Amino acid sequence: MSGLSRQAEEDYLGRVATAIDSHLRAASAQLPEVWKEAGRIPDRDYSAQVHAHWRLGSTETRLHTLRELRSSPYFGRIDYVEDGDADRQTIYLGPVHLDDPRDGDYLVYDWRAPVGTLYYQGELGPSSYFAPAGQIQVRIERKRTYEIKRCKLIRISETARGEDNRNEAPLAPLDDMLQELLDRNTSGSMRQIVQTIQAEQDTVIRSEAEVLVVQGPAGSGKTVVALHRAAYLLYQLREKRGLQAAHGITAQRMLVLSPNQVFSDYISRVLPDLKEGQIRQVILERLVRERLARGFAKRCVNGQAVTSSRVFLRLPSW
Repeated sequence: MSGLSRQAEEDYLGRVATAIDSHLRAASAQLPEVWKEAGRIPDRDYSAQVHAHWRLGSTETRLHTLRELRSSPYFGRIDYVEDGDADRQTIYLGPVHLDDPRDGDYLVYDWRAPVGTLYYQGELGPSSYFAPAGQIQVRIERKRTYEIKRCKLIRISETARGEDNRNEAPLAPLDDMLQELLDRNTSGSMRQIVQTIQAEQDTVIRSEAEVLVVQGPAGSGKTVVALHRAAYLLYQLREKRGLQAAHGITAQRMLVLSPNQVFSDYISRVLPDLKEGQIRQVILERLVRERLARGFAKRCVNGQAVTSSRVFLRLPSW
């Protein structure tokens, strides 16, 4: 199996960085043209204005995403062989899809892609994942996790070692690296966990159920899994509806009911970290008060309409 040495991994990272730089140059050159195009559209042409606004926002978002991706473009790798196929497949997983501008080949796959199931839920040996074409049977040969900072390969960990790289320097055990990542707490806000998603969490995130209830004790990861599920659902909707409708599917069309403002601030960075923008949040008690007040305002007392300013609601402090 080729590409297993540290040098080969660093070479691949260099190839990915070159591809990101190429995309950055293209997007940077495109932005002034989009601005000019938007400025030439008459105010009365509302449809064209909306499309130009979307193109402008999409280009600016892509630039921001590419700049962030430059620091840490991927975190995992899977080597596998599909049943009936002699060729090994190597897949790198990261925050978003990234292709090579020279030939269009995927260099990095979005962690939410169907094949990502192998990384999160598969063990070495026989496994499978569901693709649009149906269930794909595979044999997983290798699983690796990377720590990359400022586009520098800091550390490589893997589930097991094979005879094909026995002469290489020892790699850190995967469990040790994952535990270290889990133990880190570098900020006072919740962050994304794509590197450390466990099999049971991935099952919840990728569930096909329309309504999903997750129960667990405090600190078990319910909230962060729910936010990753939101990112996964956005990805799925875009894939199903295609490129034309994808621009309207954003995190702003989702709503989180929060218990208080402190909690809202605490979780506010997860979706942006996942390159999905900010999700809408409403404090539950505030929503209930507003809706009930609105309902009471429409009623009449002693033959007179009651305004919301005259309504006093006493609710428990949740």
